Amino acid sequence: IALLEHSKSLEVLHLFHTGIYGDIKVFQDLKSLRDVNLFRCANLTGDVSSFGANDQLVDLSLGLTNVEGDISVFKDMQGLLRLQLESSKVSGDVKVLLEMDSLR
Repeated sequence: IALLEHSKSLEVLHLFHTGIYGDIKVFQDLKSLRDVNLFRCANLTGDVSSFGANDQLVDLSLGLTNVEGDISVFKDMQGLLRLQLESSKVSGDVKVLLEMDSLR
């Protein structure tokens, strides 16, 4: 997954149910990403804060990965319409999601 680090204009990434591996920190500077589906990529690790500064993100699927971190990183992402984290290692108080108008 490290090869994606230089894909600055990448907007959509669907790699769900593949054998890719690596740390999701490669996404921290990819500000044009709008739709990311990494569902069931069990070999992915890292902290969800890697997506925290991306205000373009609309759809993020990290279910069934080994991604961790605090769910509060998403509280200021008002453009986020879909967030899938089931069976990941993300933790924290879900009430932060109630403050997100876009997820209502």
